[in-house]
Amino acid sequence: MSASAARRSTWLGALETVAATVSAALGTAVLTLAWLTLAQGQPASRVLARLAGVGAVPSEEALGAEEIRAVLATQAAVLVVLGGLLGWRGGRLRAGWPRSGVAAAALWGAGAGVAALAMTAGASLLLRGFGLELQEQRWVLALLERDPDALRSLSAWIVVAGPVAEEVFFRGYVFRLLFLRAGACASYLLSATLFAAAHFHFVVFPVYVLYGLLLAHAYRRTGRLLAPVVGHVTINAVALASLLATWPPPA
Repeated sequence: MSASAARRSTWLGALETVAATVSAALGTAVLTLAWLTLAQGQPASRVLARLAGVGAVPSEEALGAEEIRAVLATQAAVLVVLGGLLGWRGGRLRAGWPRSGVAAAALWGAGAGVAALAMTAGASLLLRGFGLELQEQRWVLALLERDPDALRSLSAWIVVAGPVAEEVFFRGYVFRLLFLRAGACASYLLSATLFAAAHFHFVVFPVYVLYGLLLAHAYRRTGRLLAPVVGHVTINAVALASLLATWPPPA
């Protein structure tokens, strides 16, 4: 492939994955808005304001567990369908990738998850030295403050369904396509950046980029999507368990 063709392939891959990520976000927003509007019989403008202001609206108007479950379910469905269709279209990636056994892939994933948690703990300690705190997403904290049991009831979505859907899309499709079209460096950096941006939690944006890099590496080393899924599940499970175990915080 000539240099110009390689650059064109890189740009096309980048544009496609960015467009797909934006489409997934917009699709989730539109479908969730329609779902909640029809289910609750509320004006679309009010539902939209509540969705946009999760964690920053008055407690009586904040999203409840059932509404957040609707958001998480819609997001998971959109990511799996879009990532699955686009990934299937591109076929399986074979060139230069090892294919580990299931047990080895699970161990790689667990290792990536533990490494991510250890680095997060280190970053948290570093920030505390400057008087700063790493915080969870606003909707998680808002629901935790109102009703810890409601947050606990969402465990399956937060710990299992969400990670599986995100890995299908961001590693199974975005990372894999970029690796084919743009090479290793661009695939790692752009897929991790899109993964971080999709969480809309920009205070800890670098942490999500780190997660994306580690999960992509686990996928790259094993050739199995199981590896980043296990890593992602590990991260979310430990984070949620720690949050619930330490709530309420000491006065």
